[in-house]
Amino acid sequence: MAGYVVWLLANNYDKLLLVRNLKHLMFHLTLNGIGAMEDLSVPANDEVIPFLPLMRRLVILRDGSPIWGGQLQFEAWADPPRAPEGTTYSVQGLDHAHYAQRRILKANDGTAYDEANDHADDDAKYYVRRNLGTSAAAARQMSDLTVDADLHQCTTVRKRWRGQQLLERLQALATEQGFYWRFVPTMSGCTFTTRYPLWGADRSRGNGVNRECIFSFDRRNTLSMSYRGDVSEHYNFVYVAGEGEGAARLIVERSDATAIATYDRREIWIDARNNQGAGTTQLQQEGDEALAKHKAQILLTAAPAVGTFKSIWDLGDKVSIRARKFSRDYSGQAIITSVAIEIGEDGVERAAPTMEAV
Repeated sequence: MAGYVVWLLANNYDKLLLVRNLKHLMFHLTLNGIGAMEDLSVPANDEVIPFLPLMRRLVILRDGSPIWGGQLQFEAWADPPRAPEGTTYSVQGLDHAHYAQRRILKANDGTAYDEANDHADDDAKYYVRRNLGTSAAAARQMSDLTVDADLHQCTTVRKRWRGQQLLERLQALATEQGFYWRFVPTMSGCTFTTRYPLWGADRSRGNGVNRECIFSFDRRNTLSMSYRGDVSEHYNFVYVAGEGEGAARLIVERSDATAIATYDRREIWIDARNNQGAGTTQLQQEGDEALAKHKAQILLTAAPAVGTFKSIWDLGDKVSIRARKFSRDYSGQAIITSVAIEIGEDGVERAAPTMEAV
């Protein structure tokens, strides 16, 4: 059984206090987004409560290694009618990815945009350095943040950003170009890290390299399974309209031939007039981003059995799922993009993945 420890930290990451009397702990590990700690509950008379103000730093260790780190963003207590019996105190937090939610994309004075023209994963690191890291103005820097070295793994794209939230643009860029990022926790802060094409390992059926992970009832590794197919907001042919008027307006078309063959042609219009100076390449990138945003939602998911997390699957892994239902065979591959982890008073780890179909 995995061992969990929660440390409360000072702003300089010195250890302040160990949380010894956990009643309940639930948190998310998330790729390309913010990982929340939904609940950390302790008894109402616990010694740690005076050390749980908003913005308190904390780190969660699994078997001695940091698995989640962040700051408290919410606190609450409740007295039932028979108080103090049953009184509880709970806090919630966000992981280090919330740093990107707290910064806009800021261009230099006198310039319309902050432009990056590099591999997409390196563009992401450029903007993190420029708005959170060592290349930002002193007042905007997060001193506990480091950024991994550029890896040049993705396609080269040109981005001209200004004024939007850094988090939103990082998410859109990752979706468009198919890479993953995370603010990985350490005992002294976090490291902004990107990976492509997978964050984890390819464990899908027939991958030929890694041990396979196939979720099915036959293999006794699955508690439950669900299927959802949704094309109600699916578009596979995009018209991107840039600058100009009438017949002189620049129009770029982008499409997904496979999706058109499967779900018929579905068109959408994207008005990109505000992207001043954008040429064909930039409008094509906006079209590709729209195609990714509006792809068909066909998802077969499984809830793994207790004890399988990190033994047969992990965050970022590509896995297979198979089922026989309603006289149909369902099968698919998915990438685990988030993991909800819950530990109760019994100390048992229960991990539930969020899967994205591929």
